[in-house]
Amino acid sequence: MHDKVFISYAKEDYRFAESLYNFLNSNNFQPWIDKKGILPGQDWNFIIRKALREANYIILLLSDTSVQKRGYVQREFKLALEYYEEKLEDDIYLIPLKINDCQVPDRLSKFQ
Repeated sequence: MHDKVFISYAKEDYRFAESLYNFLNSNNFQPWIDKKGILPGQDWNFIIRKALREANYIILLLSDTSVQKRGYVQREFKLALEYYEEKLEDDIYLIPLKINDCQVPDRLSKFQ
């Protein structure tokens, strides 16, 4: 079943990410976000990469914060694009979602 959804977000957008998580969870998807998917003592970098790799869909929450912020959110965006390269041309895999008025990064502009 194709229902695993990785939600990538900037920590400042957590409230939106959590709402999306709850919506997807109540609609028969298996969403994943770091605050709910990483247990104490786990290697968070390994777990995030594993969750990204196993996801059927990756939702990238684009906000004025996430597209300008340096750090792990940018790494997640880049990993998502890397994993996208392994998919078929017509696969729906990466889903950028603008949650406020922001400039979509050039590398994501080809996705609807």
